[in-house]
Amino acid sequence: MNFKEIHQRFIESGLPYKYSIDEVSNILEKKYQAKKRDQEDFQDLNSDPFVNRQNIVYCYTIDDEEVLNNILSQEEKEERDYIKKQILNDQKLSQEEKNQIIKDETAINIIIESDDQKFISNFTIQGSSNQILNEFIIFKGINEEDCVLGNEEYEYFLRALVRGGYIN
Repeated sequence: MNFKEIHQRFIESGLPYKYSIDEVSNILEKKYQAKKRDQEDFQDLNSDPFVNRQNIVYCYTIDDEEVLNNILSQEEKEERDYIKKQILNDQKLSQEEKNQIIKDETAINIIIESDDQKFISNFTIQGSSNQILNEFIIFKGINEEDCVLGNEEYEYFLRALVRGGYIN
């Protein structure tokens, strides 16, 4: 990857260095048909040392099949299909239980934290989607003064811009 070229395209693009939590919320709801959820639905976060529950501003779930099929890579789809098969083959579960587990296990959950109530300070993605990961690296962004070639964090951000289709 030629970071010098990508850096120049980023500077010329007019893209923001980071997105506000309201902008992120709008993108998730419109582009990914994500549904807001209550953080109490995610009790497993209580044991996650990387989550600060006081800073959680939004929780979302992406579970629309068409959206998921559009954002998942072939490898991610194969992993999801494998999980579905394992659940469907479990003889101890009722069909209703299987359907609920499949829905829960194949959705993508996103927990957004903000320590200033304006921008993302941290995020957690439950489920596998490189596209969503790249989006959130872009949404969280980078401080303008850190946009220096040779800075690993900035180069990681530039990679996400390319992978996310924000810069060609």
